[in-house]
Amino acid sequence: MSFETLSKFAQLHPSIPHDLKRSAWILNDTIPPTLPDRLRQRGLIEKIWIDPDTGWRTTPECHAKAQAKDIARWPALLDAWLPQIVPEAIMQQSMLLPWSPNCQRSTEAGSIKLMGITNGTRLRPAPGGNKVIVTVDAVGGTGQHYWLLDGKQTSNGAVKAKQRQRFEIGQAGLHRITVIDAAGHVDSVVFGVDGGR
Repeated sequence: MSFETLSKFAQLHPSIPHDLKRSAWILNDTIPPTLPDRLRQRGLIEKIWIDPDTGWRTTPECHAKAQAKDIARWPALLDAWLPQIVPEAIMQQSMLLPWSPNCQRSTEAGSIKLMGITNGTRLRPAPGGNKVIVTVDAVGGTGQHYWLLDGKQTSNGAVKAKQRQRFEIGQAGLHRITVIDAAGHVDSVVFGVDGGR
């Protein structure tokens, strides 16, 4: 990653401390790579187009007055764990905006999308039960999929693409299901479980 890219990231996110130091495992005297991000095809600085009237994402073809905006993205492999270590306000700054209904894109090339539950859903166990069963599918993506529940890889591990996943959750509170494909595309959903243990 060039100095110019790091400077641009710092300009786009002045509230993020850029001098944070973290510990990491070193294997065979090799430090794990963090930058450049080999999995994010567009790089860490991504140009998107915004509808100035609504603030939603669009393209110049859909809206003649679309305005270009640079978004600084986190490395793809960190996406599943960022919500646990980065404040929500800072996370929002690097997230891609939703598409305008007038310029809808179902999925971007190579992206992955979780289907079966939406963000903010509240679930309760069936009468007489103490667990909630959540069934989700991943649409799109490349190669094997890796599933995480609350930041921990599930016992399912890497599974073939297009394979439906079932999670049994017995603990009340907020939960996050995340899927990461072999190319590093990530999607996640946060939902609540009421009742349970």
